[in-house]
Amino acid sequence: AQEAVELYRQLAAQRPEVFQAYLAGSLSNLANGLSALGQYEATCERAQEAVELRRQLAAQRPEVFRADLAMSLNNLANGLNELGQYEAACKSAQEAVELYRQLATQRPEVFQADLARSLIVLALCTEHADSPPAAVGLAREAVAMLSPAFIRYPAAHGGLLATILQVYLRLCTLAEQQADVDLLTPLQPYFDFGKQD
Repeated sequence: AQEAVELYRQLAAQRPEVFQAYLAGSLSNLANGLSALGQYEATCERAQEAVELRRQLAAQRPEVFRADLAMSLNNLANGLNELGQYEAACKSAQEAVELYRQLATQRPEVFQADLARSLIVLALCTEHADSPPAAVGLAREAVAMLSPAFIRYPAAHGGLLATILQVYLRLCTLAEQQADVDLLTPLQPYFDFGKQD
């Protein structure tokens, strides 16, 4: 991935209008790889550069690059969260949520899962910024948003919804709030809530 970044950086220097998007994509891929290795400072550096490039691209062609910008903001928020920079993480995650809300309003079938994932990133940032009750509300919204799509297409959304549910139930416990029974009841045939922490 580092080689791809270096190659696209050279190409983007010569023809930015053609290769800037590829450079941003390769930076995003590298940031994800570094995150998987636990190298969060390097993750944030690459993710921040991807955000800056995609912000420029989205300003020029929002219909094409807004979703990529939101994804890069989520990646940056995750890295900042891991570094304990919770305020900056929340700011990045909030911007991603706002972008995905706009996109999901226009094309819910395409962007609702991304919005749900983004809400969970924001919930985790909010939790670490010492606001578990607010985090519960965000996680609840993510469950509510993804559940109908999951019931229609369980294979497509099962992994993400399982993660979101795990976070939601953990946050409910942390905030000493009862989980929303009406929200969870339709999902009981698919998930064993008795085994959740």
